[in-house]
Amino acid sequence: MEFAMLLDAMNQASGFELYRLRAAIDRVLADPKWIIAIRSQLRIGQEIEYLMPVQTSFVRRKCASSELKKCWFVKPTPGSTC
Repeated sequence: MEFAMLLDAMNQASGFELYRLRAAIDRVLADPKWIIAIRSQLRIGQEIEYLMPVQTSFVRRKCASSELKKCWFVKPTPGSTC
């Protein structure tokens, strides 16, 4: 997916179009198959890269809990590979 083109299109979209897009994305992400797929791949100690929405930047952490709803991540210690 070309995110630069997507962001450009979103910058030109109306508020209503953005709302419709958000609703569609929320509906797709709320589908249990996504949660099940993520949960099946999640392992304690696994290095994970995820998006921090407010900062719009990616962060790498090690997973400290395999339960998705309770999943929390630990910051890597200095000198670690994570």
